[in-house]
Amino acid sequence: EARWFQKDADFEELLFSDQIDLASGTISPTSAEFIQGQYQKSGFDLALGGVLYSGSTWLGVSVFHLLEPDDSFGGSESKIPRFYSVHAGQKFYLKKGRRRNTLSYSFQERSLSFAVNYKTQGPFAQLDLGVQTYLEPFYAGLWYRGIPIQSVGSINKSESVIILTGVQLREGVNIGYSYDITVSELRGASGGSHEISISLLFGDIRRLKKHVRLPCFYVPY
Repeated sequence: EARWFQKDADFEELLFSDQIDLASGTISPTSAEFIQGQYQKSGFDLALGGVLYSGSTWLGVSVFHLLEPDDSFGGSESKIPRFYSVHAGQKFYLKKGRRRNTLSYSFQERSLSFAVNYKTQGPFAQLDLGVQTYLEPFYAGLWYRGIPIQSVGSINKSESVIILTGVQLREGVNIGYSYDITVSELRGASGGSHEISISLLFGDIRRLKKHVRLPCFYVPY
């Protein structure tokens, strides 16, 4: 992936606290801050990734911001650190389900999948672990997000447990629901997070079945 970006900012529109006179309510046109003016920034960046897969196993690696472009508008340099992602999984096919009511007369899928996704950028890292079962047309899964063996100060880096379920309709419509159960120190202030997803499969399904399909599945974020 190749990317070219351009951004600009007009700092003359900013208002700082030292410009405000609380006693009189007047606004001073000058400030002690030295970031006034209009700035522009442009640059070029690259990303690289790949995946190896069979009918039941996959392993992928990707790296973003290979060139580590400078993200600052001037002054001290502020490079974007490289973003690394590694994901892998294994699908186990269970006993065949009922025969589909189609011309192919194939069997409904029954499978159990395990997957992992690790991401890191600079000092930050995140790990997703999950198990998901597919009993066509229904699916359900349980995921964990966090790194339980790491902590920031006295705060453990466990984030949430995700429960998801959904149905894959024959017309190529996938409807899913997931709920994030917060297990971090924010659990007292957070009520969790709900998500409803709808995905559509376009194209000739009969032609798609002639090709090898990736064994991957939906990962909640």
